Amino acid sequence: MDLEEMVEIVKRIPISQGFSQEQTTKMLDVCEERHEERLIESGEFIFRKGKPNSEMLILLEGHLHVKTRTGAEIASICCG
Repeated sequence: MDLEEMVEIVKRIPISQGFSQEQTTKMLDVCEERHEERLIESGEFIFRKGKPNSEMLILLEGHLHVKTRTGAEIASICCG
């Protein structure tokens, strides 16, 4: 994925919608320095309620389902 595609994806994230092109590019530069691409398998947990986390993940493809402990789906997120 090239820089222009990444900028377009990041611009759709609510917290970064007010960023200028330069700010978005700088943020991506920082992400690139700490970049670790991860493939998340279906059913795998990436976050758990009450457990501290310092990561920010950007969904590039696929779907993310947010579920309660009982399995009730409370949100569904798609990269598109």
